[in-house]
Amino acid sequence: VELDQIKVGAAATFSNINITNIAPHGGNLKVAGISTFNGNVDFNANVNLGNASADTITMTGRVDSDIVPSGTTRDLGNSTNEWRNLFIDGTAHIDTLDVDENAGIIGNLTVTGDSEFNGKVDVDDNFAVRTTSGTDKFTVAHNTGNTNIEGTLTADGHTELNSTLNVDSNTSLGGTLSVASNTT
Repeated sequence: VELDQIKVGAAATFSNINITNIAPHGGNLKVAGISTFNGNVDFNANVNLGNASADTITMTGRVDSDIVPSGTTRDLGNSTNEWRNLFIDGTAHIDTLDVDENAGIIGNLTVTGDSEFNGKVDVDDNFAVRTTSGTDKFTVAHNTGNTNIEGTLTADGHTELNSTLNVDSNTSLGGTLSVASNTT
């Protein structure tokens, strides 16, 4: 049976409907109101969901495929409609990470390249600068503040030592040595 138009004024059940692209109608299907599809549904070619930013799309089921954008200019959220929490179990490959507020890292942080800190840096454990082979070259103990330097310390300005200075090897002074108190 071929029909140009079917109008149903109340609830109706159809099975095995095939709408083909036959001129002059173009094979379009328009459904007004709430539609329920039971079973698997395949939509081939391009699919648009919603026709206005006020429309909402609710996904109760789980996504069973990768979500891949159609190019490199697609965003997830925007400056006024942000996603709240992001749960990732794996690796996040991010070209630039811009954190608006605080960031907490549980575990190790490895930074390859230069780092810049524009504020106070709190370290709650020993602080160490080490070589790639793991040898500590500069350490600060968190509980005493004691500092150990493996290498040469160069100070190009005024240096104050407000406690005992212990020198365990030869010392060279390139200028005047002034002593304000007793020497032993």
